[in-house]
Amino acid sequence: FGSSFIARPRARGEGGLPPLVRADLQCRPMPRRWDLSTLRIVFAEDDLVFREISIPAITKAGIDEEHISVAEDGREALGHLNDLQAGNPDDAIVMLLDMRMPTMDGNTCAKKVREMIASGDLVRIPYLVRCSSVDDGVGHTDENDKMMFDLIVPKPFSATQVQTVLGKTKEWWLNGEDGAPSASPTGRIWELSQMTVIVQDGEPICRMNLATKLSMQGVNEDKVQECDDVSEIGEIVTTAEASGMPILIFLEHLKDATTVRDACASSSNAFIVCQKAGDGATTITGFDATLPKDFKEGDLKEVVEKCRVWWTGGK
Repeated sequence: FGSSFIARPRARGEGGLPPLVRADLQCRPMPRRWDLSTLRIVFAEDDLVFREISIPAITKAGIDEEHISVAEDGREALGHLNDLQAGNPDDAIVMLLDMRMPTMDGNTCAKKVREMIASGDLVRIPYLVRCSSVDDGVGHTDENDKMMFDLIVPKPFSATQVQTVLGKTKEWWLNGEDGAPSASPTGRIWELSQMTVIVQDGEPICRMNLATKLSMQGVNEDKVQECDDVSEIGEIVTTAEASGMPILIFLEHLKDATTVRDACASSSNAFIVCQKAGDGATTITGFDATLPKDFKEGDLKEVVEKCRVWWTGGK
C-alpha cells in the first residue's frame, strides 16, 4: 500500500507513550470549515487481511490514500495523532480503532485520547470510532462505551459505511448536532438524557412537580432520584459518580448547602441548585445556581444551561 503505511519508530514519552503536543492555543473541537480533501484518518488494525479490505473502502469513500495513517496497535495510533497535531487545526481527524490489538487495544487508546483532551494536550481533537466484528452497522455507542467513542462501525466496513461515518463526523465537526456525544474544551461529554438528577424536598408533590418538569427539558426520568432528606444525597452521589456524567442536585433549603457540599466533597461532578422564594435563577454562596420555588419553564431551562456551561467549560 505504499510508504505512507509503514509504521515508523517514534520517540516515546513517559510510560512508553508518544510525547504529547501541549496546546498553547485554546482547542477548537468544532471549527466552521469542512473539507473532505484535507480530512485525516488514523486507522488502527493489527490484522493485515482486514487492513487490505478496509483501506480501499476508505479511499472509495473519498479519502486520499496519503491521508490515511495506519497503525498496528493503539500506541502507534497515538503516535500518528501526535504527529498530526502540527497540522491545520481546521482539518478534521477521524480515528478508526479496532477493539482487539496487541500492546494497546482500541478501548485503552480511546481512553488515552479522552485524557489528552481533558488535560488540554490536543490542538486537533479527533472523532473516535470503534471498529468491531460484533457490530453489524454504523451507530452510536452503548452505555458502557459512551464516554470513549463517538460512533461504532462493523469490521470489516464498506465504503458506504465509511461515508456514513464521515457524514456523522461532519455534523459533529461543524455544530455537534447529530445527537452523538461531542468533545468540549474540558473533554467532558454533555448528554442531558444520561445525567443523574437528585431532587430533595420534604414535600412529595414538590418533588413530583420538579421531576416532571425536568423530564420535559430532556432529562431521563429513570435518572431522577427523589429523596426527602439531605442525608440520603451522599450515597446517591457516590453511586452516580461512576457514570462519569454530571450530577444535578436540587435542594429544598439554603441551610443545607454546607452539609451537601461536604457530602459531595469527593465528587467533581456535582452541580448544586437551591430552590428559594423569589424570582430568577440567581447565584447564592454555597450553590452553583438557584431556582425559584414558583419557577417557570425558562427558569429551569436557565439552570440546566448553567450546568451545561459549567460541565463543558463554556462550549
